[in-house]
Amino acid sequence: MDPLQQAKNKAKATKTADPNPWGFGGSLSTGFDSNILLESVDNPTATNAKGVANGSEVHASYQILNGDTGRLSASGNVEINQYPVEPTAEMIRYGGSLAASWSLGGFDPGVVVGFNKFYLNRDVAANATTINVYVAKVFERNVSILGAGSQYVEYIGNESSTGTTYDISYRHWVLLAPGDINKRLELSWKMSRLQANDDDAAYGTSVPGLGLNWRFGPSKPELGTVDVSGRATYEFRTYHQPADGSEAERQRLATLGGSGDVWLTEHLTAGLYLGYAQRVSNVTLSDYNRLQAGLRLAANW
Repeated sequence: MDPLQQAKNKAKATKTADPNPWGFGGSLSTGFDSNILLESVDNPTATNAKGVANGSEVHASYQILNGDTGRLSASGNVEINQYPVEPTAEMIRYGGSLAASWSLGGFDPGVVVGFNKFYLNRDVAANATTINVYVAKVFERNVSILGAGSQYVEYIGNESSTGTTYDISYRHWVLLAPGDINKRLELSWKMSRLQANDDDAAYGTSVPGLGLNWRFGPSKPELGTVDVSGRATYEFRTYHQPADGSEAERQRLATLGGSGDVWLTEHLTAGLYLGYAQRVSNVTLSDYNRLQAGLRLAANW
C-alpha cells in the first residue's frame, strides 16, 4: 500500500476494521496512442509510431497487522502494456512492496519498501529497488503528506545510466467537503536528483503538480456513482554538463490527464481516460508530443 492510500484510509470520517485482510483487483484498457514510447527507462524515447495501445494490470494485498497504533501490509502487482503496431515497445512490469505506518502524536509516519522488474520486448530491461518514508497529517478539511525516498535502478545492458535517484516531495489535499477525500483538490511539488554511473546521465528535476478529484454520488460507491479526475504537471529537468564542456541538456515536460469512471457495482467501474504530454529540449531529438485516449474497466475487492 502506498503513502497516498495510507493517508486516504486515515482520512475517512468513519473507519472500521476490515474482517478480510486480503485485497484483490485489476484493470483492462484499450485505446489510441499517438506517439508510442519506450518506457522502461527513466528518460523515455519516442518511437514516432501511433496505433492501438492495450493495457492490463492485476494486484493483490494482505493486511498483516491493523491495530490502533500500527499497520503493516504486503502487496504485489503485474502490469503489461502492449502496442500491436510497435511490439518493441511492449513493457511488462512486476513487483511487490511492504508498507508500515503508525499513529504517533496526531501524525501518521510510515515507510514503504518495494522492488520492480521491467521487461521491454520480452527482454529484461531494468530492476528498481525503492524505499520511501513519509509523514501524513489529517485535518477535517486538509491532508498534508511530506515524503523522502530513494530508488536504485539497474539498467540491464546500460551500465552508464545505472544509478540512484533521491527525492523529496510534499502533497497537500484540500478537502472540498469536510472529511470527504472523494472531493479534493491536490497540490504537489517533487524535487529529485539522479546520481548515475556516467555523470552525463545524471540530472536534477523539479515537478509541481495540480489535481482535482470529484465523486458524484454517495461516499460509498453504488450503481451510478461517477468519479472524475484531472491532473497537470510540469517537469523542469537539467542534465549534468558533459565532460567535453558542451551545453547540458535541459528538458521541459508538460502533462495533462483526465478520466471519468462510472460504478457498475460496488466493486466494478467502467470509464474513459485522456492524456496529453509535450516534451521540449535544447536537444531536438528529445522533443515529442503524445496524445492518449481510451476505455478502461477496473475491479477491486
